Amino acid sequence: MKIVPHAKCYALAKGFTLSFFESTEHFKNYIRKIIKTNADIIDSSKVPDLDIYVKYFYNNKFEKQFTWDLRYDVLLLEETNMFQWLNNHKNIHTEDPFKYSCKDIEHIFTDEFKKLIFDLEDVPGVYSFWVGDTVMYIGTSINLQSRILGSFNERFCNNTNQIYLRYIRTSSKSDACILEVYLICKLNPPLNEASNYGDEVTLKLLNEPEFSEPVPCNIVV
Repeated sequence: MKIVPHAKCYALAKGFTLSFFESTEHFKNYIRKIIKTNADIIDSSKVPDLDIYVKYFYNNKFEKQFTWDLRYDVLLLEETNMFQWLNNHKNIHTEDPFKYSCKDIEHIFTDEFKKLIFDLEDVPGVYSFWVGDTVMYIGTSINLQSRILGSFNERFCNNTNQIYLRYIRTSSKSDACILEVYLICKLNPPLNEASNYGDEVTLKLLNEPEFSEPVPCNIVV
């Protein structure tokens, strides 16, 4: 990728952790954090308004590729370099969902799991990982595709057990958030320490949705 010259060496980002975004405000806050952390590298006078990043990156689903490249060159946030990046990537259409969350472990996933992941882009809901009949972790996202991959990578990429995915599609993020806390308190998954209070759930949900059938995530040798 050719960028307008600014220094012989790229400016590596400090304090940078790749993220996945649930809203435009989340995306803007992430950019703000990068700018603040790398203030000694980035010329703030050359950084456009944050809504410009939303317009050209978030709204066009380029944000994953862009923030991935920012890890190695934060000067891409400066306006001239930003538009050069866009010009170089104008032919991007569909992103590979495995490229960012699970770049080095895609080979361990089952074909059934991969096929499912492609169908969950921009789908809100609750997901869960199981070992046999034991639920290990429950999470939620407005985009199940990216969050499931990121969550698996964070918690199970080196696990030698057969991990199963079960999920629930919801109509909204609010529904998913309510359902997530309810299911964590009800099922007590061991990896959900923050919302796991260890006491009895006395509330009942009318027409409580059920998790999908289990889908094996990883190939076990």
